[in-house]
Amino acid sequence: MRVDRASRRTEDFARLLRMSEEQGWWMIVNEMGIDTRTPTGKAMADTAVVFAELERDFIRARVQRQGRATIEPAEPSNSLRYPTSGLADL
Repeated sequence: MRVDRASRRTEDFARLLRMSEEQGWWMIVNEMGIDTRTPTGKAMADTAVVFAELERDFIRARVQRQGRATIEPAEPSNSLRYPTSGLADL
């Protein structure tokens, strides 16, 4: 398991680390060289989660921008011109 998949919110991950300490278990992530039994491992895990949360926020912002782009009406086109001559004849 990757640390950034365990949680994408720093608050949730802090709760998970606190629970692991209370229950006497820890996380070791070989792929990332993280061992939460050590202070360095905890710091590395926290850093990974901070970047996972940042990535999640970037994705959310991009999706919201794309959603607004599809919902908002397009700018009026200058190619649609109404005739100005001959209006007096009406």
